[in-house]
Amino acid sequence: MAAEIADLGNAKLEGEEQLAQANAEKDAWKARVADLEKEQNFRSQMLALMKETLEQKPPAAE
Repeated sequence: MAAEIADLGNAKLEGEEQLAQANAEKDAWKARVADLEKEQNFRSQMLALMKETLEQKPPAAE
């Protein structure tokens, strides 16, 4: 019985370690997604600015 309890304790510790690792990986992926969203937003803003600039008529020559 003591051996079973020890095995269960070890299994619990291993499970907790796996959970901590999974949570760390999840947090890293969340940060990566946030970075990619910022990058995409920046690209969208730059594209909109370029389109706006290209659509403007040049000033009339005097």
